[in-house]
Amino acid sequence: MLHMENFFPVFLNLRGKKCVVIGGGEAAAGRVSELLQCRASVVVVSPRVVTRISEWAGLGWITWLKERYREPHLEGAFMVVCTVRQAELNEQVYQDCQSRNILLGAAGVPEAGCFIFPTVVSRGPLTIAISTEGKCPAFARQLREELEEQFTETHGAFLSFLGGLRDYICEELPDEARRNALMEELAGPEFFKLYQNLPLDALESRIAAMIARIKKDSGA
Repeated sequence: MLHMENFFPVFLNLRGKKCVVIGGGEAAAGRVSELLQCRASVVVVSPRVVTRISEWAGLGWITWLKERYREPHLEGAFMVVCTVRQAELNEQVYQDCQSRNILLGAAGVPEAGCFIFPTVVSRGPLTIAISTEGKCPAFARQLREELEEQFTETHGAFLSFLGGLRDYICEELPDEARRNALMEELAGPEFFKLYQNLPLDALESRIAAMIARIKKDSGA
């Protein structure tokens, strides 16, 4: 049975959503960078910030409020990330987020928030998230290093290639069972080897032949 204790694994769509980052150090900059990649609308609350954050603010990519945290900063927020390791501040932010039903992630004290940030391996559209539920981040980093060697940029490109085939295959094979069987075959290790070794036009010709054979066998 899957064991997750208090955490539910999920990927959130943050495009256009207000995300408040409390703190201006390197930890905050790392979270801001990740949020920007998700097209979130980022607001940083901190009297002082590292160079990266001030540069992003100067470019208009984020909003930087040069002041200490106050509860009104949460107005309209979908998510809050507190990167300041101060117990009193974390408690205040926690209470404010609770009263407003806002998602909160607090650095170093996962019990103070309702989510934690996983360690991530990213290869284009392929994202692998690892969590130790805050018990041992060092172990998560070691797993990430292993997965980074196992999954290369080619895996991400292969996934993009398969994604580009979906509309074509849906149009050619309206029968869901036959379509799913073909996608299972295309997603398998043997076809991945072909993707690595064949020119794109040869690969597309092979797929077209596979579809033609399926149609013939089904009498379509």
